[in-house]
Amino acid sequence: PRKKSTGSTESRAMPAKQRKQTQNSTTTQKNQKAKAKPSESQPSYILPFFFLVAAVVAAALPQVQPELVQQIGGEPAANKPHRWFSDFYPAYLGEHRDRTCQLLHFTGTCIICIIMAVRPRIAIGMAIAGFLGWAAFPFFRSHPHGIAEAAITFSAFLLSSRSLEGRWKYTLIVPLVGYTFAWVGHFFFEHNKPATFIYPVYSLMGDFRMAFDIATGALPAIWDASAQA
Repeated sequence: PRKKSTGSTESRAMPAKQRKQTQNSTTTQKNQKAKAKPSESQPSYILPFFFLVAAVVAAALPQVQPELVQQIGGEPAANKPHRWFSDFYPAYLGEHRDRTCQLLHFTGTCIICIIMAVRPRIAIGMAIAGFLGWAAFPFFRSHPHGIAEAAITFSAFLLSSRSLEGRWKYTLIVPLVGYTFAWVGHFFFEHNKPATFIYPVYSLMGDFRMAFDIATGALPAIWDASAQA
């Protein structure tokens, strides 16, 4: 009788032990997966949509209320004569005459294009931020610097890209790569101040336009040593 009692007790205890072992094993596997997988949240479209709406409103105001924009923006600063990118781009090229500086810009821009091709949500974040910065430009033409436009554009890019990507990795790599290559070219080879400090958005647009012109051969003088005089 005692053996039967002992056997029945063990038979009742075994399933409980097995369940505990199974739970421990499951918990261990989850912890291992959590450690192996980088921290990443689900994409959110709230902030990108907010910045896009703000950009549309800001872009429409000069057409709907030009007097209000003029009142807010004031008279253009002496070092901000260019209203449109088509007027700015020739001046931009004039500040990028050194071939090493040009090649550094080209390299950095190509790396960014590769990142955006691999991570298209980064490209969407950059497009929204660029649109917002471009739309905000008329409101700050009286400022002799581009701090306000840069702050708006940079914040919109970081927050939009982070929201769309779900993590910071590629969001931070893009400006780090772009500005490192460009500023090394300016400070060590071109020996002038980057246009980013005055025209942050037009300067960014100029980087992509110049890279495209170099790639397509539209700017052959860039590769000509005699054009460096």
